[in-house]
Amino acid sequence: MPPENHHPSAVPLPQAVTLGVEDLAPEESPPVAVVVDADSSSPSEEPVLTAIVAPEEIVILHPVAAVRDPWVEYAIQWLRPRPKQNDAAQKVSAFTVALAVHAVIIFLLGLVILSVPLIDPPALTAVVAPVDPTIEVESVQLQKVQRVSHASSASATPTFTITSNALSNVTIPDFDRKASLDVTIGMQGFGADMGLGFEPDGVESKVNFFGIKSSGKRIAFVIDAEKFMLEDKKGGMPAYEKVKEEIGRMLAGLNRATAFNLLVYEGGRLATFRDKLIPAQPSAIREALAWLSPLNKDFDRLGIAASAEYNSMQVKATNLDPVQSKDISGYPKAIQAALEMDVHTLFIINSGWRHMHRTPTEKEKKELDKRREQEWDEKKQAEWALAVKEAHDFVDKENAARKAKGIPPKVIADWWPLVRQRSPKTAYPPSYRGYTPEEVEDTIKHSVSDLYRDANKPRPEVNVVLFIGEDEIVAPVIEEHFKNLTRGNRGKLKVLKGLEGIEDVTKVK
Repeated sequence: MPPENHHPSAVPLPQAVTLGVEDLAPEESPPVAVVVDADSSSPSEEPVLTAIVAPEEIVILHPVAAVRDPWVEYAIQWLRPRPKQNDAAQKVSAFTVALAVHAVIIFLLGLVILSVPLIDPPALTAVVAPVDPTIEVESVQLQKVQRVSHASSASATPTFTITSNALSNVTIPDFDRKASLDVTIGMQGFGADMGLGFEPDGVESKVNFFGIKSSGKRIAFVIDAEKFMLEDKKGGMPAYEKVKEEIGRMLAGLNRATAFNLLVYEGGRLATFRDKLIPAQPSAIREALAWLSPLNKDFDRLGIAASAEYNSMQVKATNLDPVQSKDISGYPKAIQAALEMDVHTLFIINSGWRHMHRTPTEKEKKELDKRREQEWDEKKQAEWALAVKEAHDFVDKENAARKAKGIPPKVIADWWPLVRQRSPKTAYPPSYRGYTPEEVEDTIKHSVSDLYRDANKPRPEVNVVLFIGEDEIVAPVIEEHFKNLTRGNRGKLKVLKGLEGIEDVTKVK
């Protein structure tokens, strides 16, 4: 704008006219500006000022010395090049402004309060009925019970307490004053299942028992420890080691809050890892594996009777029927013991049906004595003893040859078939008859009814793996027996033949 002290009537208002380079000078000449008085009476419009605009300064070429008009001074100031601003200063200024804006935004966000309405948790309330004044109320003094904690591997398991302090419409059932309810949440580690366990039921675990897939909260494993499991046709001692190894994998896969136990049997002898089911804590699993490891591992200490680790136990029931408590043996005895432990799911691997001795009645004793007098004499007894000795000598000789070659020894479970094979004309000594498969099935059926149905508990599940020789054929009556035993108790039956059969169902796919 023009200077404030300049009046257009006193000095003619000059007009600045900018001419292009092509109009005033050659191409290489710098730009030229000319200031003239547009209102001058001089027809030639004599310029007041002629100047060259250079990058750094203004060079006046044709000034009119007498003229010092304020507009001329303003034109000179307007034509003078302005110094360039520092780019760094501009960037610093922009950064400062941006920083200040962000600081303001962060400060405003800090003033925002996120609030979530809190809902009062439900409460368990009890409504007390009006007291009848005619009834005398006996005062009861409550005593604080000091709970003693025992250090164990389970003490490391986190426990959460469930509480309520607001009104709830849940009806509270009546509880026995002596009963206790323990509600815990078991933490299985990162990535594992988190289960809510209500003792004593535990938490369900899935098990693949040699091809039989099932699950349960209270699981028992029954393992046949008889020499029938070690026969050559089944794979010998290496096959039995494979069985124990796979059961160890099953134990390691149990949920920590799943209750479990191990039972092994040999004829009338029965041994258990614990006298009741216990949680599958890591320490308990390690102890169970150590307990199972020496079973039938040494040829000189076969069976549970030869090892101090396996103490024989008896079932609690004294009124079994039709199989008597004093006669029960083999897998029926193991099943009875597991039922008395309140098992939910039972897994059994055995070598097949075995004769179960029956305590004879007085009538049966007289009948047997009569048969022995008529059919058995000292000569037949001597022939039988000699045939048995020859069979033992044959096996000893073969095992000596196997030992020299580094082959596992031959195990004989039942000498009678071998004696008959080597001495077919030798007569069998008369003996008492045993229990039938149907009588065994009825006994287990009665036990399930007494221990579960009458107590309003879900029926247990009984699964059986029948481990036989590679070329062995199961008699139809025996196969039907195991089908009845499993189907009648919500379970499954699977037949495996030899070591190859074990490996087929346990190999990693």
